[in-house]
Amino acid sequence: MASLFRSTSCFFLVIVFLILTGGCATHSEPRLCLSHNSYDISIDTNETIRNVTVYLPVPVKAGKPMMGPVPLDKTQFARQNFTIDLVQSPPGLNTSDAYLVPGSKPWFLKVSTDRIDPNPSEVPEYSVELVNSTDSLSPAVFINTLYPLGNVSVILPKLDFFPPYRQQITPRSTEWIEYAPARTHQTTVILVDYSSSPTARVQIRSHLLGFNVWMEPIKPNTVSTGIDGGGNEYQDSYMWTATGESHGWQRAEGMYGSSNSVYPNFSHPRWQEIISAAKQGA
Repeated sequence: MASLFRSTSCFFLVIVFLILTGGCATHSEPRLCLSHNSYDISIDTNETIRNVTVYLPVPVKAGKPMMGPVPLDKTQFARQNFTIDLVQSPPGLNTSDAYLVPGSKPWFLKVSTDRIDPNPSEVPEYSVELVNSTDSLSPAVFINTLYPLGNVSVILPKLDFFPPYRQQITPRSTEWIEYAPARTHQTTVILVDYSSSPTARVQIRSHLLGFNVWMEPIKPNTVSTGIDGGGNEYQDSYMWTATGESHGWQRAEGMYGSSNSVYPNFSHPRWQEIISAAKQGA
């Protein structure tokens, strides 16, 4: 299950590197703010499977398929030899016991093909990765990673689900507001229909990530205070693995929540200065 909740440590190591090489900027310097969204989905098999049709949940915001600020459409998921559609009512769908997000109902990616063969390169035969990043000198670009449900895109439906409690902890800087890591198990449903040998092993993965970071400009010959940057994220994922044929609705297990939760303290004078400067430059 841990593999479902991907570490963003590499990203934050990059940020730490920028901080350590950047130093403590003066109040006249701008502060770069960045929001990032990514979404990937894959179908992998170790043997040929035939007559394949799957319906897989995709991220949704305000009742529409979305990845962060980017609307999703079937062209983004198109791959050679696969027929693609985005639908809201797969056959036999029952979400009566799903967690309700006001204003949002599930959307599903429909993927159909005559056959999926194992890929010798060990890359899934069907794989899509979508990425969007936005940078600004204003923190207005940040997405709500603290409470994503109802505010940013999330994967629906969610079953056996309760949003994790966000506990505020003592911050390491007066410029920060910090929360303890909070992750929770979740279940969703996927429709998986294909024929195969009894030994065929099929794995379906989906992962949504959103994060915010901020950093001071890099300045030579300075020493960092270690508090000139920060970041936060949320992740939403599921995975299904089975051996042999499948012909119906299945439950896929996943994780939801955050491992990194450092947020701006907008009441701090430094942030007030940044917000004011951003408004003047607009």
